[in-house]
Amino acid sequence: MERVVLTFMMVCVFLLNSSSLALPPQLVIGIDVSGSMMKRYNQMLDMIHLLKEKLKVPYEMYAFSDSCQRLRTEKDIIIGGGTATSTFFNEVLKDKRGLPKAIVMITDGFPNAEDAPIAVKLADKLRKKGVKICVAFLDKNQQETEFLRKIADVRIFEDNMIEALQKCLSTKAMKTLKVNEDFLNFDLNSYIKQQIPF
Repeated sequence: MERVVLTFMMVCVFLLNSSSLALPPQLVIGIDVSGSMMKRYNQMLDMIHLLKEKLKVPYEMYAFSDSCQRLRTEKDIIIGGGTATSTFFNEVLKDKRGLPKAIVMITDGFPNAEDAPIAVKLADKLRKKGVKICVAFLDKNQQETEFLRKIADVRIFEDNMIEALQKCLSTKAMKTLKVNEDFLNFDLNSYIKQQIPF
């Protein structure tokens, strides 16, 4: 009996240790799910499905607003709250597996005055550790701001979420990811037409 218990304990210790050996994803995508993103809910669903189908780079997604959580399926999307950018950067920094090569943050707004300086510090920490950050801002007419310049290596302004992501991943800063060309050149219009039942 003692032998069985000892074997069981050794297996548990091995499993605990081996979980820390898991590698971090190469890419982390953070999606703003604050209240203003409700109008983009269908775009979020399209993007989640398209990433699963087409993107061949190891990635993970997070949904952030006043808090941040891992986004595994569309059921994890809970829209509401403000745009607390720092919650997303903090979650990436806390990952015990290590840091990704790159982050894409998809948002349509700015953090409040309290959160912005925290977000800048955390983004600076990530960038000093070699993580490339791209902000996909969902408004073609948005102008560059000091905040966006401080937190990101690359800033993309685009109305459509998937097109914004494609543009981010096509930039020079993201070349180390080696994103598959069929994802980068994918025709979004043909995909959307396939999803609409006739």
